[in-house]
Amino acid sequence: MDLFSIWPSIVIITFCLVLVWPKQLWRFLDDPPAKQGLRYVTVDGLRGFLALAVVLHHCVISYGFHQTGEWKLPPSPFYAILGQAGVSVFFMITAFLFWGRLLDEGKRVDWFALYCNRLFRIAPLYWVVIALMLLMVAIKTDFSMAVPLADLLSQVFQWLLLAIMKAPPAVNGYAHTNTITAGVTWTLYYEWMFYFSLPLLGIASAKRSPLGFLPVCIWVIFVLPDTLTNPYARYFVAMFAIGMAAASIVRRSPEIIGDSALKSMVAVALLAYPLLNRDTAYEWTSIASLGAFFFLVSSGASLFGLLTSRSAIRLGIMSYGIYLLQGLVITVFLSPHVLGAFARKGPAQFWLTGLAIALALVCIAAVSYHFIERPCIRIGKRVGRERRRVDIGDETSGVLS
Repeated sequence: MDLFSIWPSIVIITFCLVLVWPKQLWRFLDDPPAKQGLRYVTVDGLRGFLALAVVLHHCVISYGFHQTGEWKLPPSPFYAILGQAGVSVFFMITAFLFWGRLLDEGKRVDWFALYCNRLFRIAPLYWVVIALMLLMVAIKTDFSMAVPLADLLSQVFQWLLLAIMKAPPAVNGYAHTNTITAGVTWTLYYEWMFYFSLPLLGIASAKRSPLGFLPVCIWVIFVLPDTLTNPYARYFVAMFAIGMAAASIVRRSPEIIGDSALKSMVAVALLAYPLLNRDTAYEWTSIASLGAFFFLVSSGASLFGLLTSRSAIRLGIMSYGIYLLQGLVITVFLSPHVLGAFARKGPAQFWLTGLAIALALVCIAAVSYHFIERPCIRIGKRVGRERRRVDIGDETSGVLS
């Protein structure tokens, strides 16, 4: 078996779909039918596949890291672009959902509730992951302090900032701190930048005009310092812009929403092209192909029913957990005392370990969603509603007095 064969990835994703298929066993993940009907189901169903794509990407990178000590892209173009494509479409989804929300609500956006929901959605599991990462660092450094206490506290504090700060430092002198999380938290920085730009974007969305695409230019200016120092930032801006454009188009032309075999066939071809013919998602050809793919999915293409299947929706629901927890699970499973020695015996053993990682990760993500994410999401919504009631009460008091 070739280490970089595509087929093991297809098998692993299939096993994950089968794992979460049983209706009763996993019903705790399902939303009420009424709530499901208000969402873009195909977009929700896509999330889990994107998260698993990033997992497979990092499994291969981690294998090379344990062989060479270097955390870098694998020599396989497919596994190099796989995770990048997943992240790219994740950015498109974020822009699609939140720009769409601004278009739908116009001047009625409750900004406190929006940011409160984002905080309670992102922070709790993030802090759990960082706490576990710090525990692993402590284990790897034998619970001894390698840096002054003030430096250690500063390093920990920077990691706890929800990735609002780019590239947190190594902790306690452990140079590979970032590899414990597979480095996935970097994407949250760009997510936050987009969230912080929403009030600016809201100015144009309230007009509900074709000039609504003007906020894209404003957002480019908003992240200009990063575009000057990061050669990939312009591509990230383009990904968010594509998501916003898709949200505008499906609202202005609702007749294009729907599914068909032809639509799914074209979407599969558009996705396959960069995965099989390019070696990076961070260039214009790949972005154009992935953007067209996302537009078809956001307008209803189900990839022959795959994205609307029960398994896909469930994987989508727990996708944040799959994405954020992957580094911890990969680190544990590939450690010499668990399956690391076995995985290094050959490609077959590595991919069996990859299957174990994926299945364990899905189970852990399901548990984290049920006990951490969902309760905190509900708390965030409750806090937002309570604030709104207080504001309405104050307004009523003023009128009555």
